[in-house]
Amino acid sequence: MKVLFTILFVLSVLLPTKLAAETYQSPEILVSASSSNTSSEKPSAFVTVLDPKDYENTMSTLPEVLAGQVGIFVKNSGGLTDLSTVSLRGSTAEQVSVYLDGLKLNSAQGGAVDFSSLPLESLERIEIIRGGASHRFGSDAVGGVINLISKKAKNKKAQIQAKVSVGSFWTLKTHEAFNKKWQKLGLSLSHSHLSSQGDYSFKESQTHVGNLTLGGNETFKREHNQFLSEDFLIHLHAKKENFSYQISQNFFLSFRQEPGTEIESTQLSPANPLEAERSVFRQILSSKFTWNLREDLSFYFQPQFRWEQNHFKDPSPALGPAIDVNFFNHRLGGQVGLVWEKQNPKHQHLVKSFLEIYWDYFKDHSPIAGTPEIGRQDRLNLALFIEDEISLLGERLQILPSLRWEYTNDFGSQVLPHLGLIATLRKELKIKSNVGLSFRYPNFNELYFPDQGFVRGNPDLNQEKNLHVDLGLEWQVKKLGGSLSYFYQEVFDSIVFVPVSAFTIAPLNTSRARIQGLEAEVRWKPVDCLSLAANYTFLDAKLKTSSQPLPGRPKHLAKAKVEFEKDFFKLFSQVHFTDQLPIGFSGTRRLEDKIIVDAGMTFKIKSHYFLSLEGKNLGNVQSYDSVGFPLPRLQFYASFAYKA
Repeated sequence: MKVLFTILFVLSVLLPTKLAAETYQSPEILVSASSSNTSSEKPSAFVTVLDPKDYENTMSTLPEVLAGQVGIFVKNSGGLTDLSTVSLRGSTAEQVSVYLDGLKLNSAQGGAVDFSSLPLESLERIEIIRGGASHRFGSDAVGGVINLISKKAKNKKAQIQAKVSVGSFWTLKTHEAFNKKWQKLGLSLSHSHLSSQGDYSFKESQTHVGNLTLGGNETFKREHNQFLSEDFLIHLHAKKENFSYQISQNFFLSFRQEPGTEIESTQLSPANPLEAERSVFRQILSSKFTWNLREDLSFYFQPQFRWEQNHFKDPSPALGPAIDVNFFNHRLGGQVGLVWEKQNPKHQHLVKSFLEIYWDYFKDHSPIAGTPEIGRQDRLNLALFIEDEISLLGERLQILPSLRWEYTNDFGSQVLPHLGLIATLRKELKIKSNVGLSFRYPNFNELYFPDQGFVRGNPDLNQEKNLHVDLGLEWQVKKLGGSLSYFYQEVFDSIVFVPVSAFTIAPLNTSRARIQGLEAEVRWKPVDCLSLAANYTFLDAKLKTSSQPLPGRPKHLAKAKVEFEKDFFKLFSQVHFTDQLPIGFSGTRRLEDKIIVDAGMTFKIKSHYFLSLEGKNLGNVQSYDSVGFPLPRLQFYASFAYKA
């Protein structure tokens, strides 16, 4: 490790750099749209920036869009409407921080975020920040951050959008939006609907044990899998002289039938009926008020609030008595910060600092007498952050030292240093490097889940800690661009659910893990009407003591996409390869690898109407991202959109 650190430091300092010119922004999570793959929150990070406009005329979801990017593995538990979580650089889903308009969506109860509950159409910008970022974002940002920014009104002329998509399994998706900007005030309104019967056929899972292939012969139907969701967004922003503000209010509600694992459908039903259901209601209020005190100094205040209720019931579970539980998760707090910019002939400074206070509150309740409960739990978080973006040598070298001090009422205090460097050999070639510490607090389920005979929590857990290093290149030569990066992580005290008795599993802090890999992507536009893109991720994730593979992480991921657009029509296709998935720490059992091919076309009718036809999984491949949760095979969708 000492040799690796030395190499990184020497390369990053000795290679001269010239920063690409960029518009100054205050250090908040809510940022304005930009075509460059950078984030103002972590400029030295390897970042993918996506524009949802590229998908607004098709039947696309946020998990699908994320799945096509480098360094990301999206784990789906079913169709378009089922639970979807994200892994970055070999992380767990709980080790990825997710933000919407500056507010963290990871709950203190469970940690992982369900991306199927986040409509793509209401977003203006998606930032995928790869690599540890707890120095900036706090707990959970071990693998990286998914930063989502809602749409804002930009034009004085009123803009109206409407789209309806229909397709396989009686799936229906609609979206309506209104945007208008007056002289100093902008207003955005949007609504998204998604529903499906989810009754797709599937083949039983196929696993590999050594050289043997087991299962995969019989075909069944996914039953009790209906889904319905509604999402409403109101965004208001205004600017007057040296003062500006923005306020967004998001309402989300969903109802989902949960069929459980394939065993419950193929072996236990109908003797054990499928009756599990879950409903979710979430509201998010995010705001920011900014004062430009001087040309070089600004102050901001960012209060935020999240309220979420999750109701789960199952009158006849496969194990244990009937379940009927309400979970309540709230987050209240915000940031106050200062941004100072100093210009000198030989060096420039952009100093960002803030004080952050958040209170996470959790409570569960069951009307069934005798039901074990987690009970009321809360976590108070206090943090101080400072970073100096230093530009030297006529803006040919940028050094970004930062420091975060954090305190919680249940895990005490800690200090998180981070160092980022950016170098530009030429205008077309940039070198980036990062080294720092990240961490994750155990969530309330891991700590306090009541003993139900087969699963329980562990109040003696330590927080997960992570040392991360990365180094790589980014280039853009005319119509050819791309990146190549190497990353290395050591994870201490990983939290894993393991058997603690013949019948019970519980979370424990395991031995150290080592995760390293390569990320490569290329984008090419040989002619104006043709766009080509491909990326590849190699991942080596193992326990350091035994060299056993970490489960649920594919060693190889490869993705490619082609688009041809001419006049009134557009053709597009993409292919995804996912390597075999290890099951358990032994590494002897693996889920089958898969190649998924999608394709479609969009027609522009006159100037305001669009018709899209798409096929997903054209090879009719049966695949699984996790044991017991089959994914749909061949699907077809049609979308009709209007924009004015």
